Amino acid sequence: MLEHRGVRGWSLMVVVIAAPLLIGGCDGDNDVPNATPRAVQAIIVQARPLTLTHEWPGRTEPDRVAEVRARVAGIVLSRNFEEGADVEAGQVLFQIDPAPFKATLSRAQGELAKADAELFDARAAVKRYTPLAEIEAVSRQDFDAAQAALKSALAARQSAQADVETARLELDDATVRASISGRIGRAQVTEGALVGENEATALATIQQLDPAYADFKQPVADVLRMRAALAEGRLAQDRDQGAWISVTVDGTDQTRDGHLLFSDITVDRTTGQVSLRGQLANPDALLLPGMYVRVHTQQGVDPNAILVPQRAVRRSTKGKAQVLLIGKDDIVEARPVTTGTMQGSEWHILGGLKSGERIIIGGTAGPTRSARLVVLTAAYPANLFSGGRNVANLDLAEARKDIAVAGYEHAIQTAFKEVSDALAATDTLRREEASRRSLAISSTASLRLSQARYDAGVDDYLRFLKAQRTDFSNQNTLIDIAA
Repeated sequence: MLEHRGVRGWSLMVVVIAAPLLIGGCDGDNDVPNATPRAVQAIIVQARPLTLTHEWPGRTEPDRVAEVRARVAGIVLSRNFEEGADVEAGQVLFQIDPAPFKATLSRAQGELAKADAELFDARAAVKRYTPLAEIEAVSRQDFDAAQAALKSALAARQSAQADVETARLELDDATVRASISGRIGRAQVTEGALVGENEATALATIQQLDPAYADFKQPVADVLRMRAALAEGRLAQDRDQGAWISVTVDGTDQTRDGHLLFSDITVDRTTGQVSLRGQLANPDALLLPGMYVRVHTQQGVDPNAILVPQRAVRRSTKGKAQVLLIGKDDIVEARPVTTGTMQGSEWHILGGLKSGERIIIGGTAGPTRSARLVVLTAAYPANLFSGGRNVANLDLAEARKDIAVAGYEHAIQTAFKEVSDALAATDTLRREEASRRSLAISSTASLRLSQARYDAGVDDYLRFLKAQRTDFSNQNTLIDIAA
């Protein structure tokens, strides 16, 4: 069954280019060589509005970053959070040993009490000297000394109060809290570590992930074109937020939509690019800081864009882009085209094609004059298979039958030749096998004959030795008798 797939903006047709088979006895009017019928797919090009987008590499950044550091020196007693978890502002993260700071606070509070006592005594002296100075019962010098002592006591009391506040702050800093809400990373120190000695030791890092930012760079010419499109109304935008952007996580199909936040006012002198930043909603923390993403920006709208499938565009021997066009009188010709950017799985054709022309997107047809062109479906999508068989089904079945018959005949001839070759090879192998078997039998018989001859020779040798022994024994007997 023929499978239909949606093609945006195209009218799809399945075309069969068939050349008649040359059979002996036919007339010589046919100028088309013998060939197997070939099926190709074609589309009718249609113009449609297209939002022009560009893709740029970028990196994600968090909304806010706070480094948690030790503000006082001491030994870490405990860590009160789970690494990689979300924390709230004010939550206790580390506890530094507070004992030294409690002692410092107590000492400062004692100094403050002493300063309060001295201040009370100075105020009482001034209070006593004031009426006496009016009647000149005390000298003016003693009265001025009493007033200076009061001011000194006030200053000493204020200094002691500051020492108390400083000691209280250091005691409070011994309990390290989160300065912002967000996700905390791994701890940089463990329990028992000495921190804050002559430096503000880094303890951890908190980052706010929602919203997230995408930083990327764009050529200044594209930035100017985008600004012009926004000013002319050819590119949609939110008045409160700016131009829309989309971000795709590299290596996945997960996307996030957002808006352009700002563009830098300085152009990089070495690359001619401008830095831009987009803001994206990130409630599920999909976008992590430092992640590599692909940023898609809109550059404008082409109201009459020509888009063709990627497989429809081919390359000539010189590397030029071209398409196979079905022209008048069913002539397939190679048409050079000018391609723009890829829009998904489609090429944006800038020149060389116009709406209503037919191009081939599948099959093996090349630039040639076809002998017969049969259009099975005039438009796509079309519900050709609803309600049972119809004329289009019959035409399709007939075309497939012709192709199948020609293919079967070629397959049968090929199979017959392969079987003949296999039988000949089998006979050769059988003859070689028979020859090897005969040689093996002959070798076995020769071996057995040699073994028999060897055994006979051994027997004769033994009999000869026995006869020699008998003759030697008889000779010894004769010698004994003669003696």
